[in-house]
Amino acid sequence: MLAYGLINPKALFAGVKDAIRVSRGQFGSGGPFRGDWELKLFPEGSPERKAAVNWARTMLAGHGLIIAFSIYFHLWLLPVLTTFNGCYGGWLQGLCNNTQHIGLQDDVSDFRLCCRTFTLNPFAQFLYWHMNYHIEHHMFAAIPCYKLGRLHQLIKHDLAPCPHGIIATWKEIAAIQAIQETNPDYQHVFRYPMPNAGNLPR
Repeated sequence: MLAYGLINPKALFAGVKDAIRVSRGQFGSGGPFRGDWELKLFPEGSPERKAAVNWARTMLAGHGLIIAFSIYFHLWLLPVLTTFNGCYGGWLQGLCNNTQHIGLQDDVSDFRLCCRTFTLNPFAQFLYWHMNYHIEHHMFAAIPCYKLGRLHQLIKHDLAPCPHGIIATWKEIAAIQAIQETNPDYQHVFRYPMPNAGNLPR
C-alpha cells in the first residue's frame, strides 16, 4: 500500500484503459461509475454520452500529442507533470480526498451538511486543485477550481468554521469516528444557522 501511495502505475493504466473504453462508446462495463450508474448518467443516444465520448477521444489525442512532442524535443519532464501525474502523489491525494464526506450526513440536499471544507497552504492547495473547498465545489460545480477560494470568502458567513491544514482536519474526523465506534449510526452535524434545516442542532 505504501508503494502505491508513492508510485502507482496501475492508476495510469486503469485511466488509459477507461478512456479507450469510453472513446469507443462502451458504457456500463467499468470506470468510476460502474454498471447501472454509468448507464444512468450517460443513457444511449443522449448528448451527455456523446460529450463523454468526445472528451475521452480528446484526452487520448491530447496526451498522445504531449508524449510525441516530448519525445521529439527531449522534454522529459512535460509528460511526467501531465500524462503520468496519476502515477505518483497518491499519499497527498488520499489525505485530502478522503476528507470530503467522511463522518457527515447522507441523503441531504444541503451540501453544507454532507461535504467538508478545510483550508490548506497555497502549495498543497494548488496540488489538490483547490478541492479542499468542497462545499463550494458541490454548491457551484461549474465554477473553475481556482476561483473556489474567492467563493469561500463570499459565503463563509453561512458556513461552519473550517479547520486549517490536513492534521487539524483529520483530528476533527478522528473525533467523529471515535463516536461512531460506540454509535455506528452517528453522523456529524455542523453547528451554524441553516435555513429550512428543521430541528437540527445549532
